Amino acid sequence: MIVKEIGMIVKEIGMTVKEIGMIVKEIGMIVKEIGMIVKEIGMTVKEIDMIVKEIGMIVKEIGMIVKEIDMTVKEIGMIVKEICMIVKEIGMIVKEIDMIVKEIGMIVKEIGMIVKEIGMIVKEIDMIVKEIGMIVKEIGMIVKEIGMTVKEIDMIVKEIGMIVKEIGMIVKEIGMIVKEIEMILKEIDMIVKEIGMTVKEIGMTVKEIGMIVKKIGMTVKDIGMIVKEIGMIVKEIGMIVKEIGMIVKEIGMTVKEIGMIVKEIGMIVKEIGMTVKEI
Repeated sequence: MIVKEIGMIVKEIGMTVKEIGMIVKEIGMIVKEIGMIVKEIGMTVKEIDMIVKEIGMIVKEIGMIVKEIDMTVKEIGMIVKEICMIVKEIGMIVKEIDMIVKEIGMIVKEIGMIVKEIGMIVKEIDMIVKEIGMIVKEIGMIVKEIGMTVKEIDMIVKEIGMIVKEIGMIVKEIGMIVKEIEMILKEIDMIVKEIGMTVKEIGMTVKEIGMIVKKIGMTVKDIGMIVKEIGMIVKEIGMIVKEIGMIVKEIGMTVKEIGMIVKEIGMIVKEIGMTVKEI
């Protein structure tokens, strides 16, 4: 009876040992699986680290581009300020030219008035000459009718000659005035031509400024497009970082779960140890 009972106990122990062996094998498989998961997590973490480093490099490059854009924008600002100063100077020059043109207009009007006055004087002289001619004719008639002496006629002729000389002097003075007017007109013409050349130069400068402003406008548009592209890249990086954060959280949760499983395995192993000791 005792031998049979011992046999039964041995059989039970054998069954228990087999069950423990099966459990140990299962635990070994679980541990291997956990090891594989840990390796995969390690690989994922390394990949995430590489991605983060790449993002860091991209961010640095974007920072450099932004600095260059900032420098370019500042340079454009300086150019625009210089253009504004040039435009103001051109405005001052145009105002000065306008004042000169107005002054020339006033001078031309004054010359016109002088010319009119000279015309009136010439007409008066012509009238005087005609009157003298009439006087001479009348004298001739009087001489014939009265029979004046040669001396008397000579005196009258001399007086007429003096009047004619005075008229001649006036005519010469008028001629000098006309020459002076011609000289003034020539000077005005030279000034007007110089103004015309200056205006043409201003026009060319304004066109050059216009071309520069157009180029600046195109550059600013290009910068705007680059900035928009950078903004899109930064948004994409932000989305990637968020995704990485979610992955890292998931990895953390997985690691916690693995920790819990390991603890459970530890508890099972302890129980097996206790069972073995009891046997």
